[in-house]
Parts: sequence; C-alpha cells; structure tokens
Amino acid sequence: MAGYPLVAGDTHGMSGTGIPEIWSQKLVMALYSALTMTFICNNDYEGEIKAKGDTIKIRTLPHLVIRDYKIRQELEYENPEIGLVDMLINKGKYFGFKANLVETIQSDIEFVDKFLSGAGLDLKVSIEKDFYQSLWAEAALENSGADAGAKSGDINLGTAANPLSVDKDNIIDIIGNCEVVLDEQDIPTTGRWMILPSWATNKIKTSELKDAGLTGDKQTMIRTGLIGNLFGFDIFKSNNLLIDTGAKGKYTHVIAGHKQSTGFATQLATTETIADPKDFGKLVRALQVYGWKTIQPEGLIDVIMQNKGGTVTPSDSSSDSPSDSPSDNSDSPSVS
Repeated sequence: MAGYPLVAGDTHGMSGTGIPEIWSQKLVMALYSALTMTFICNNDYEGEIKAKGDTIKIRTLPHLVIRDYKIRQELEYENPEIGLVDMLINKGKYFGFKANLVETIQSDIEFVDKFLSGAGLDLKVSIEKDFYQSLWAEAALENSGADAGAKSGDINLGTAANPLSVDKDNIIDIIGNCEVVLDEQDIPTTGRWMILPSWATNKIKTSELKDAGLTGDKQTMIRTGLIGNLFGFDIFKSNNLLIDTGAKGKYTHVIAGHKQSTGFATQLATTETIADPKDFGKLVRALQVYGWKTIQPEGLIDVIMQNKGGTVTPSDSSSDSPSDSPSDNSDSPSVS
C-alpha cells in the first residue's frame, strides 16, 4: 500500500476507510435486504430480543370444536386455552475489524458501505445455512417420505435411499404434489414458499413453463433469490440447502412451507467501537443473535431431490424478465 508504512507482514491496511457512527444501522439494512427468512417466517417477535439466551413466549390459538346444530338443543361451550411455545434465542454470529487512526485520517474513499454490505451478505449466508440445514427435519411425518399426504398417503416426496430423480419433465409435477401435501393439511394458500437449489430452478426455466415468465424483479432476485410464484409457492433459490450422500449419490433436502409455520427472530444485539489497546485507532465489532422455532410442523415439507442429467442452459433469455415481490395470489396452479 502506498503512503503510510505498515508493520512487517501487513500488506493490506485500511487506507481509504471511514468509520461513521451510523454503521450498525447500515449493517441491519444490508442484512435484511438479503435475508430470505424475512419472507418465509413469522418475524413478529424480533422486538422482544435483548440478548443471546432470551426466551420468547409464542402464543398459539387452539382449534375450537365445530358442532352440528338442532333447533332448541342445549348448546355446549368450551374453555379454550391459549398455548405457549418457547422460542429460544440461542445462536449468535459476530465479526470484528481494526480501524487504524492514521489510515482513518488519511481516508480518501468511503469504504464503510462496502464493508457493511459485505458483512450483511456474509451474515445472510451463515445464518441461512444454519437455518435451512436444520429446518427440513422439523416437517410433520405426513409431509415427507415416499408415502406423504395426510389424507392420501401416496405422494412420493423422496427418501434418502430413493431420492426423487428430478429433470425438466417432472419438476413441475413435483411442485404440484407439494401443493397437494399442504392442501391435505388445510394450510392456507397464501403465504406459501419453497426453497430450491439453483439446478432445480434451472430445470423450471427449461421446462414446459419456460415461456410463462417464472421470474421475479431483478433486484429482488439478487438480494433474496426470489424466482417467482408457482402453484401458490413463492419460489426462492439458495445454495445453502443441506446436501447429503446416499447409496444413489448426492441429494438435496428441499424445504417448503407456510410463513406461519416457523417463527424466526434476529437482531443486531450489540455494536461496539472501542480503543485499540495495542495501536492507535479503534476496534469495531458486532454481535448478531437469532433463533427460530417450528410452531406448526404440518406447515413444513421436506422433499429429497436428486439432480438428473446435470443442468441445461435455458434457451430463452426472457426467463430473466422482471416482475414484483412475493405474491399473495397463490390460488392458481400457474406462473404469476
């Protein structure tokens, strides 16, 4: 680095870096614009987080008994009890960096936004990987396996021993089957979502629906991986789903569900700028705490997919045309 000399072994430094006091707010904005969980989970509890180890009490409403009525019959009344589910904020991620005084004074380029954008994206990847690679195991028994379906019991969502071999000819049918699984659990049609690996969304774009515009707004896609809406599911893509290996090779745990099935809360619990005890300047650090709780396992699906035949480049570049954010118009089994 040209300019003020560095200690031996330090080849980078931070010249050109500013450390504004509002950096924590910018970090939160960078994280939230990227975090897919803000779209697929119930986030009503975030204001209650104070620190790692907090427990949030989630109230759940009971189902009332619906009875037949006859004229002049004596009516029956229940004493409904509101249930409580504990969501423990028991996970945390942090980062820290040094801001040398001389380098800060000599700043000629505003680097703080780049730092915060990078930190926000890195936090996104780390938190999403932790979340996605655990959530699949919390789906209801009737919502996974070769005999899924609370009523039909004959919908094949794949197993570790026999994953679904997915290609462009059957990807749409598989997503349609997931719709049926949630329908059989009486899950509301609005607020449904699905997370697919990139190779699976590629197969959608090369399938029979490739010309139907299954896409999202370009900026939203960059931030969250939103692809579009199909069979009532807001489709997202992610590289953070769990990949495992069985007798037939690698497979992916694809997850789908309803926004109210899982509570998720995250908060930038603390940001600190303190004097560097070993140098002139400051030490900057931040702690992000978070946690989640599955409230309605019947609203979650685990689909075990295997990529059949590799990826194919979509022939129609119009598959990247823009639309808007996640849709609530989820009753139609077509692309929106």
